[in-house]
Amino acid sequence: MPIPVALLFYVAGTFWVIMLCHWLVPKFPIWILVLFGFGWTPIMSYISARLHGLTGHAVGIPYAREAAFVLSGYKGVDIWYAPVPMSDAGWGARTFRETELTGTKFTSIFKAQLIMAPIAVCAGLFFWSFLYKISDIPEDYPHAMRFWPRDATMRAFWMTATTTGNAFFLKAINWRFILGGTGYGVVTFTVLKLIGAPTLFLYGTITGLVGDPAGAFPMFAAALLGRFYMAKVFGRERWSNFTPVLAAGYGAGMGLVGMGAVAIMLIHKAITMVPF
Repeated sequence: MPIPVALLFYVAGTFWVIMLCHWLVPKFPIWILVLFGFGWTPIMSYISARLHGLTGHAVGIPYAREAAFVLSGYKGVDIWYAPVPMSDAGWGARTFRETELTGTKFTSIFKAQLIMAPIAVCAGLFFWSFLYKISDIPEDYPHAMRFWPRDATMRAFWMTATTTGNAFFLKAINWRFILGGTGYGVVTFTVLKLIGAPTLFLYGTITGLVGDPAGAFPMFAAALLGRFYMAKVFGRERWSNFTPVLAAGYGAGMGLVGMGAVAIMLIHKAITMVPF
């Protein structure tokens, strides 16, 4: 796709979202929407695309959207539901690269999306109706019963920052921590670059700070197993070719097992007789 055409689609789409958000929430500062759409989005998309290519992961700035709402001084709940033009398109670069490597045509993906969209909408409405009629929500669904009230409470708690002027959020924005993290990233990257050390060390530490320790330790153990045992048994090059296939197979297997379990549960709930 020609770059000017892609830029035209981006500018037109972003401008449309900004105008829609401004029409829905006219009192919110429009310059913040423009900054999100034409400043934040391209910069974070570029960073995300680079990190996807270098490390396979992407790290975003947490709570930037919430901080912008609080610091703007806007009063109202409607902005929390508005379509703010703040997105990360870095995954798109990864998808395009995967498309090139697999020899898939862009037109084929476009046709598949056209076919899949109406099917997904119709099937989604069918299954939502089916689940709603099986049992009461959230009482008879453990996940909904446990997490829906928590999520609703946390979301309402965030919204108090633009309704009651809750000062807690302003105190939580600590510029010393923000500048300290920025300085660490800039200085560490510069030093690693000057001494010729791998800059992936910096990305790894940042990803590790925001990661879950419960997932980090098994990942580290698996990396040690692959580096010091599997690579010796199969050879480093051959083992490096195996790992993407193993990861894809594991992901596909987990998905199939999950779908099978959900299907069995839906059938069980549909045919179980009620006691009255």
